[in-house]
Amino acid sequence: MSSIMRKFKIMAAGAIAVLGMAIAIPAAANASGESADMDFSLTPKSGSFFKDAYRSADWNFQTTISTPDPVILPMKVADLSLPPNSQMTFNPPNDMPVCPDSQVGPPPVNVSVPVETVIKRCPDSVIGNGTAVFVLNRNNLNPAAALDGYIVAFNGGKVNGQARVKIYAFSYDTGVGIYTEGTLSPQGDLAFNIPQLTSDSSVSNLNISLPGKDETYFLANQQISVDLPAGQAPDYVQARCESGSFDYAGSFELGTRDTDGTPISPTTVVQDQGSVACTGAAGRARLQYARVSGPRALNRRGTKTFRVRVRNNGTATAKGVRIRTNGKWVRSSNRRVSNIPAGRTRTYRVRVGLRSRQARRGRRTVVRFRVTARQSNARLATQRVRVR
Repeated sequence: MSSIMRKFKIMAAGAIAVLGMAIAIPAAANASGESADMDFSLTPKSGSFFKDAYRSADWNFQTTISTPDPVILPMKVADLSLPPNSQMTFNPPNDMPVCPDSQVGPPPVNVSVPVETVIKRCPDSVIGNGTAVFVLNRNNLNPAAALDGYIVAFNGGKVNGQARVKIYAFSYDTGVGIYTEGTLSPQGDLAFNIPQLTSDSSVSNLNISLPGKDETYFLANQQISVDLPAGQAPDYVQARCESGSFDYAGSFELGTRDTDGTPISPTTVVQDQGSVACTGAAGRARLQYARVSGPRALNRRGTKTFRVRVRNNGTATAKGVRIRTNGKWVRSSNRRVSNIPAGRTRTYRVRVGLRSRQARRGRRTVVRFRVTARQSNARLATQRVRVR
């Protein structure tokens, strides 16, 4: 499974807050028993999915890295294999601002700031939220070493036409924030390079939701509340259920690194995979409009090409699509054309000629293009032309 992530340098480490007790690395130097447990869900925001039409969805993935060993290896890469674009897409709205790298991005941008502060940098670009668990000093035996982190996902625009997700995570216990990003490929690959944490600590849990919902967490040790806003684009994730399931997998690279990011230990790879059942309704095609463009004049002999643009705004593929042309002095035709997928627009080239013996030069006529499909409504488009 290939990574599609850009590589990032580590964030400048901040000072670690005193946790009330020393958290030292256990005597054991190597961890070897890690395993991964990945959960994935993709559910319609309302009603049910369709077989053909994409509908807004709630998206969530959660992964847990665990081991019975005293030391847990840090996560370096989280490489996810999710449903491909034929089943699921990320859709940044055209009117949603892109959160620039100068505000939330790779170093040297400082993201070691509280959630409220980072949201103010890109208040209209939030697409989701989540949580994390960081294991300080990789100490798997001391419960006090497990520190909560809070995640906000931002719209990073598109890279080569594919959605870019920017991830900010912050620990209130250490006062340190990190940044990573991933771009969803057409095949469903989404990879995150995890920056090195303070003291080369570990990420034992990642939980990210798009668009998610408003969440509030009370931090008893600091007596503050952390508000994580839901994403502002309810249609950011869209999916359809054609095969009856969504397959997923995760591959996680683990290992220790030096302060400059150089690997110290060999890379350990742990994996998990699964499938989520889904139900797709049959739906029904609906031709929303037919529009024609082309020449404003026709010769008595020969033909000219018109373009007929048809939109299927229904919940099923429009099949058996035909375009019938007629009109005064117009040679009638009845042409079968390609299907129109649900939610898509197709443009067809249609050649039109006149009945030369009947047409009158200098007069005008109307060419009618009637578009039909099986079990669907019909649409009519017209073009007024002059006879030459």
